[in-house]
Amino acid sequence: MQGLPPSDPSIAKSLANKFVPRGFILNWRRYVLGGAVEALASLLQPGEDLQLISYAKIGVNPVISAVAGLAYLDIFEPFFLKPHVVALTNRRLLLIQLSIPDYRPKRLRLAEAREAVSVVRTRETWFYSSVWVRQRASSGEVRLNFPYSSWMKEARALVSALAP
Repeated sequence: MQGLPPSDPSIAKSLANKFVPRGFILNWRRYVLGGAVEALASLLQPGEDLQLISYAKIGVNPVISAVAGLAYLDIFEPFFLKPHVVALTNRRLLLIQLSIPDYRPKRLRLAEAREAVSVVRTRETWFYSSVWVRQRASSGEVRLNFPYSSWMKEARALVSALAP
């Protein structure tokens, strides 16, 4: 991401050890979260502790992309759903948009205090979990779609952390 100060390598390494899985080099979590750790290390304020990091897609209903996938049109999914990294700290909720081809951090979409955001509703199906987050200042809602069952644990943790 452009315009960010350089991150402290020791902070980035500790975040990577805590949140990015080791082992198999083709691990999807490792691929998606690996690039976001450096951006998160430069965004963290002194005394701020990263509690949760996850992958989510923001956009239209994921059923549309699933139907497109069944129709062999899943190549159009990036037009409907944009990949993001969701990070929850002890102070803020951060959303970082990722670039489509290489999943590198593209821009900071949201950086709000935890008190300024709330969970409006949730929905779980067998292939995704959706969490609607409302920003109290602008009253705008963001729908976070956590794909696949492997990211549902993080979705539930986000809901329980932001619940009043």
